[in-house]
Amino acid sequence: MKPTKILSLVIAAASAAIATYLLIRLAVASGFQVPVANLNLILVLPIIGLIVLAMTWPIIRYRRAISDLAKATAAGNPGVKRPKRVDPFYAVRLLLLAKASSISGALFIGWHLGAVAIQAGLPVVTESIWLNFSALIGSLIMTACAVIAELICRIRQSGDVDLAAGESGKASATEANPA
Repeated sequence: MKPTKILSLVIAAASAAIATYLLIRLAVASGFQVPVANLNLILVLPIIGLIVLAMTWPIIRYRRAISDLAKATAAGNPGVKRPKRVDPFYAVRLLLLAKASSISGALFIGWHLGAVAIQAGLPVVTESIWLNFSALIGSLIMTACAVIAELICRIRQSGDVDLAAGESGKASATEANPA
């Protein structure tokens, strides 16, 4: 699975904003009201993002412990115990949840951006624009938290500090000096 690109999230949000703008414009022309985000949505979107981000704590703790182990091993202190690994299925499921949350958050951003744009362009701006604007901010928080969680769940590249760095360093040294 490839990492979520910010450009793809921007494209999703922009296309959702354009579709929402046109849909609501057509609905208002037909006599319907502009949809307004309710308080549940305003609260739930950032809470989902924060929960996804909080679920990365075991992975952050494991990475810190591995980094400390690598530093202790490099300093000549072999007495430090290797930390217990994070369940790989947990990490993959969390990665998928973060990716899904970032994509759905981008779509929510587009929806609320289109709704706010319609409300701001109406002759009479009602107070309900603040509800849609608050939902837009909540969607931004959800998407940002999900992108950060996805970055945390990713496997580090070979150049990063890890215990495997010593082994990959030996492998690259043998590749550099063929006998």
